[in-house]
Amino acid sequence: MKVKRKLSGLLLCGALCTGLMPLTALAEETPAIWIQGVNILADEDHRVDCGDGFASYDTDSGVLTLNNAAITKPSAGQDPSDIKNNSAIVCDYGTDLTLHLVGTNTIPEEAGLAGIFTGGDITVTGDGKDSSSLKIATPREFSFYCDGDMTIENVTMDMDSPNTMNGGGIHCGTVLSIRNSSVTIESGKSGIQSSSGYQWETEASVENSYLKVTSAGAEGFFGTGDVTVTGSEVELYAQAGTAEDYNNALYTDGALILTGSSKLTASSVDSAVLVANLAVQDSELTATSEKYDGVYAWESIRVSGESQVTAQGGTAYAAGIARVPVLEAGKRRTAAERRLGDPGHGNAAHSASRQSAGLPVL
Repeated sequence: MKVKRKLSGLLLCGALCTGLMPLTALAEETPAIWIQGVNILADEDHRVDCGDGFASYDTDSGVLTLNNAAITKPSAGQDPSDIKNNSAIVCDYGTDLTLHLVGTNTIPEEAGLAGIFTGGDITVTGDGKDSSSLKIATPREFSFYCDGDMTIENVTMDMDSPNTMNGGGIHCGTVLSIRNSSVTIESGKSGIQSSSGYQWETEASVENSYLKVTSAGAEGFFGTGDVTVTGSEVELYAQAGTAEDYNNALYTDGALILTGSSKLTASSVDSAVLVANLAVQDSELTATSEKYDGVYAWESIRVSGESQVTAQGGTAYAAGIARVPVLEAGKRRTAAERRLGDPGHGNAAHSASRQSAGLPVL
């Protein structure tokens, strides 16, 4: 009799535990958007005071608005070294977010290791770059980290991440779009990473915008897909870093495409512009390297229309502009060879400055 009662008790306990499991899982999967140390989705009126301003969330549109907000507290978390648990704004994985800026908004260093962390897609938008701004200062990690698509439009964003060990300005996992905006990045490490660890190609575009990136410890812009600049001015500066870091101003496994009277200035310790393909149409490119090539493409270079390309190589190689083809059909050079800009295997070219009207440079 006692055995039966004990067995019945164990079965009942197991049934209760099994019944609770879906509730626990559901609770863990409930989305959260943390700001100023508060889950604004769980807040009664979905509004959080932030200094003299505030943050508010519209449950119908899914828009988080920062209205002259000064965010000074990190998100809640158990592990103080975890970037997700120590960012000023955190949006969980699987949740997309639209962040609307009104007036002047700030995220100072005391707000966490990182500025904005989101596991889904994010759009940062405003009423115009002269009236909607966000300034982010982070002590260690990325100012703006996104695993999905990132869109910045109609705003001014200034990012300062001086730490030389981790992080940088922007990390975007898939598609990065900057439109009708002004974006300035000062970074002790990488400036912009538009990549997913070579798992798939990413894309980046800058349209009708101003972008300035100064990177002190790694590449100014690192990507794995095409980078398109249309009607914009872009400045990329990669300064001296550690011996282990590459300091190319712009590197991508895809193409760099300049169109619509764009102007791109790139200056670096290593190769200034290091890409698979380069296309310049009715635009201006100035590239200067301290050590290697000013412009280096391992597949093709084409300059057309009313374009001006000026490139100056460094002391290690004399080439201002170099194109090195694929060594064998279907085989690309190693990442180290491409990044270093070694022209020794191919038809390294000349040309410190060239203007073209429809003809390829090489």
